[in-house]
Amino acid sequence: MEHYVTVSDQNLDMLLDAHTILIGSLRNSRIRCKQLAIVEMYAVLEPFGGIFITNCPLAGIKGKIAFFVPVKELTALPHLLRTIGYCDAFYTLSFDDIDENRVVSFDNQTVFAWKKHNFWVSEFFTQDPAVYQAQSSHNRPFRIISNGAVKDITGYRGDGSALGRRALPAEDCRCMLHLSFPLERFQLLDPFAGSGGIIYAASAAGLSLELYSADIDDTLSPGLEMYGARHFCGDSAQLDFGGTLFDAVISETPFAPDAIDTILSVLSNVARHLKSSGRITLMCARYQSQRIRTHLKTLGFHEYLFYSIDRKGTEVDIIAYSGTGDPVREKMAFLNRIKVIY
Repeated sequence: MEHYVTVSDQNLDMLLDAHTILIGSLRNSRIRCKQLAIVEMYAVLEPFGGIFITNCPLAGIKGKIAFFVPVKELTALPHLLRTIGYCDAFYTLSFDDIDENRVVSFDNQTVFAWKKHNFWVSEFFTQDPAVYQAQSSHNRPFRIISNGAVKDITGYRGDGSALGRRALPAEDCRCMLHLSFPLERFQLLDPFAGSGGIIYAASAAGLSLELYSADIDDTLSPGLEMYGARHFCGDSAQLDFGGTLFDAVISETPFAPDAIDTILSVLSNVARHLKSSGRITLMCARYQSQRIRTHLKTLGFHEYLFYSIDRKGTEVDIIAYSGTGDPVREKMAFLNRIKVIY
């Protein structure tokens, strides 16, 4: 099944009969990550019948992506749009009636033309910047064990060691959650949980997810449990996770140069605790990714996502793999098409 469309003069009216065009506006910090932003939006909208528009009607405006969404599904979307990481504002297009109170302008323009139709842009939903700030690694509440007692702190970012720097931005935590297609997932594990950015994002998303975390640093256990995870303290390369089989593993690997053997050992172990339909989504340092990708392939997983990004001078790769029984392969035509377009 194709989940994308190229709009022409001939098919626009037909598509608009039952759909509204939803525009996602990329967050300034991720303006250069358009491919990932599209995949993230697709993961959220696809269960509701969302169709990616390859030739965006606002293609001349920087950082805009577009989807057709069934009109009947619009009211259900704000609850999910608030959880998206790489886009933070959303608009609909009006081709007939216009609500003057909701019309917005881009580049000092309020009326646009596309496929022989004039349209206006209206506000639909904007994420609350205060909520985003509260979820950032600088501001999240957390708990650690200090001098034998549980201590409440704000903005825990690791212990400063090469293996203990943990400050994944909130937008990346949210995006990685969606790249695992969480509406199809139930039990999620972060085996390098650190200060819990991914667990926190998954908890805040308000989805019906069972959350599990693991970290070798026992200092972090109270904070991860506070975020609602069933937490395992120990080496994720050795843990049996209580016999649980997971639907997805989502994690940022330790970036330390000497961490690669540890990472591979952990992946070997968690692979044994994934369902056959399970998925693994990772952010890793660029110099780690080739060995990780080779290892996951050896373990029998199939790569469905690979993107490189520059995170404020730190070159990282985001990769996602699926198990042998995973229906994500049905989405490969779309995922491959995005790489051709952008």
